[in-house]
Amino acid sequence: MSKQKSYSSRKKRQYIISTAIISVVLMFLSPLYLLALPAIESIENGSVTVSNPDENTLVINASDNAIINYSSFSISEGNNVIVNLPSIDSRILNRVLGGEASSILGSLYAMACLF
Repeated sequence: MSKQKSYSSRKKRQYIISTAIISVVLMFLSPLYLLALPAIESIENGSVTVSNPDENTLVINASDNAIINYSSFSISEGNNVIVNLPSIDSRILNRVLGGEASSILGSLYAMACLF
């Protein structure tokens, strides 16, 4: 009887450890999938329109000297962010207010100054 009980306790412990490991791995990987594209929190200055022509692309059309606040600014692999400004001399200030470091693994396109 004690062998069965020991075997059962060992299986239960292995299950708990496996579940804990999977939970920790998912906790660290899930932000990478959730932050596939930048998340705009607010527009501080200027005129800004945002569109998603497809699930992998974010297009930002902004006026000169626009200021955009982001809660996060990451671009996952295979995703694109396109920033359109009025001219090559235009500027835009992009402020990331969230606590996470940005990760640019995809593409960021702009024909002007990004700050």
